[in-house]
Amino acid sequence: MTSGKPISSHLLPLDPRRRRSLAWAAGLALLFPLAW
Repeated sequence: MTSGKPISSHLLPLDPRRRRSLAWAAGLALLFPLAW
């Protein structure tokens, strides 16, 4: 089950600003473990 796919499709209708914020959070979440 890919939790990223349904979430992305659900965010599509949302305003782009909110999507960018979520994208930033996802990027930071992915970068944090890499930085560690």
